[in-house]
Amino acid sequence: MEDLVSNLTVFDWDFGMIPIKYASKARKITLTLKNIGGVDAQWLFKLPNDSEIEMEPWADPGEPSPDKAFEKHILDNKIFNVHPRSGKLAPGQQMELNIFYFPKEVKRHHLKAFL
Repeated sequence: MEDLVSNLTVFDWDFGMIPIKYASKARKITLTLKNIGGVDAQWLFKLPNDSEIEMEPWADPGEPSPDKAFEKHILDNKIFNVHPRSGKLAPGQQMELNIFYFPKEVKRHHLKAFL
């Protein structure tokens, strides 16, 4: 799995500095997805917790790494929101994908996601 992830193209989207007093207003980045192929294309935007398996109450996952704990904090507080999360594009069709950033504290937030 790590080999597959390491070969993916990485994009960094900078939402800029947002004064915390305006944090209740989301900053939005809009991506345009276009199917340039000749067949229908289904897509899915996955955040790190989309493939988590719910653990049994008796299971002890251990202490998360600092990076995993920060990622969980971002996901639990819904600092990023994506809409729509999935779709289907016919050949030549395009649509907009919106990524919203709701900072709730003064920090630099980052999250790995897959499209």
